[in-house]
Amino acid sequence: MREPTMGDKHELYRIDLNPIRVSAVPAQASLKPIHSIAVSLREDRLLISGGYEKGGSRYCGVFEISLPSGNLRSVLETPDCKYLSAWLYLSLSPDGKQAVAVHGRSHSLDLIDTVHGEVKSIGVGFMKASWSPDGRWIAALEYRSKVRTVLFDARRLSPAKTLGESEVEWSPDSRYLLAVTGRGCSNESGTVQTLHIQSGARATVESSKCQVYQTTAGWVSSSIVR
Repeated sequence: MREPTMGDKHELYRIDLNPIRVSAVPAQASLKPIHSIAVSLREDRLLISGGYEKGGSRYCGVFEISLPSGNLRSVLETPDCKYLSAWLYLSLSPDGKQAVAVHGRSHSLDLIDTVHGEVKSIGVGFMKASWSPDGRWIAALEYRSKVRTVLFDARRLSPAKTLGESEVEWSPDSRYLLAVTGRGCSNESGTVQTLHIQSGARATVESSKCQVYQTTAGWVSSSIVR
């Protein structure tokens, strides 16, 4: 999904890559701003952090758009639409009933109940997080004296393991996390690594050495795209 801006008009577009096709995502409100977007596993709804205008009123927080109808439902509300008041790096659970996100100046790792509109913090000092495709884990990037990946048991919501730094991007089989290292590279270039969540072992994708820019990498099926 991308959010092009043309004057004051904000729209969401879906981009299909094979074949390449661009289509507008319907929304029964004017969306602005948009801070974060998560797509459900079935691709039948979007969870969005930001703001929207409807019926002459302005709302801010987290809301859901059903597809393809474009129906909009408020999940959480905040007093303003400022970036520091927004939930960032939204990630939905596979069943779509919960989400994780980072919120506020304390970088709180929040668990959002998307059904009942409830939220609770499960930790602070986190930069981003994501739910594993099998629903068992939440990987969160913690920044304290050093950067590390904390693996939470998604059922108990308790830390289960600590790993090295990663991009908290899951492989489709939930066995690996994606990492990008700048070691041995110049400027802003980096190298892709895979991080095995059970052993903590790292493997370098040799063809990617110093070929990627920062965190511009992700998984497609069982492959890595950059």
